[in-house]
Amino acid sequence: MIASNLMTQNVACIPGSNGEDFGPTPVQPSSRQLMLADFLPGLIDDVLTGAPPPEYRFDDRPWGTLALRPKQITGVGGAPNCGKTGLLAKMTTGALLINPSLRAMFCCVEMDEQILMERNLARLSGVFLGKILKRERDDFFVERINAIRPQLESLAGRLMFLKRPFTMQDVSAACDSFQPHIVVLDYLQRLDPGGDQASDMKHHANKVVTQARLLADQGPAVLLAAAINRNASTRSQSRANASDEDVGDLAAFRDSSDIEYSCDDAFVLVKAPGNDVTRPGEEYRPKKLVLRHVKSRNSTTMHIPLTFDGRLQEFTLRDPDDDDDDRQGPSPVCGQGRPRNYPRADTFLDDTEVNNGRRRV
Repeated sequence: MIASNLMTQNVACIPGSNGEDFGPTPVQPSSRQLMLADFLPGLIDDVLTGAPPPEYRFDDRPWGTLALRPKQITGVGGAPNCGKTGLLAKMTTGALLINPSLRAMFCCVEMDEQILMERNLARLSGVFLGKILKRERDDFFVERINAIRPQLESLAGRLMFLKRPFTMQDVSAACDSFQPHIVVLDYLQRLDPGGDQASDMKHHANKVVTQARLLADQGPAVLLAAAINRNASTRSQSRANASDEDVGDLAAFRDSSDIEYSCDDAFVLVKAPGNDVTRPGEEYRPKKLVLRHVKSRNSTTMHIPLTFDGRLQEFTLRDPDDDDDDRQGPSPVCGQGRPRNYPRADTFLDDTEVNNGRRRV
């Protein structure tokens, strides 16, 4: 009873240097301590009557449970030349076009802002990227670029590019001034955490992830691209029918163990079997990819079968093939009643289900 009374009075008996008991002494709570009583009423009211937490769609059709969410980090890993930057660009510009109140900041260490936007021009206009890069203008070229000009102008004051080279301190300072809703960091292993440059690459990458976590805690949705381990990368690209089972979990990410607990969602973009190289004179065939959902903190993991058309830098959903090698994640029943590790496109969660109670912004 005495101990209980002391606790309710927020006091404690602190003995003297010789063990003397001088009675109850007030103890001030730390600013980092929070009692449930301090926020429970507001939590209950918010759950019962408040608006759902927002999430930002980037496509007219839902991609499983993938969406951009404030204060959350979405990590996307992949081998070189698999389309990580193109995917992040699609998600970012798509979110800005669908949600006209959003702002985004893009930090890319590999290419400058002009080539990034030329890729977006190809995707939005339907004009092949090669023609845009070479300025091979014809009537279709001019008509389509002019047609999407209003869309691009709607992004002009809401999409900011951070010039390289930059450190995570530069990223933080730019966020303080621009206040973006979406921050794209492309990519982890090439970002500079600042400070001690003598640390090994793993420590270097972990510092970047930690700083990205602190950045997300301030409010923006963070998209973080990352390289995958060389062994996993080799298996993913070496031949058309290579198995990608080594690329199917968080161990595929290179150098950073922090991705495992700092990212709220983590995906690995891998090639599906059957991606033969297009030879001269043959018809171009878009690449088949799988965006594997290898971690989800707050929703259901759901792998996403995609095609990538490099001519237009466009990713589209596709039905999974029988040859798709996928041993991770949920196994809903599809087709003729046999279990599959990811659903066909028509069995993806619809808007209401994917929303999971969240408000689309």
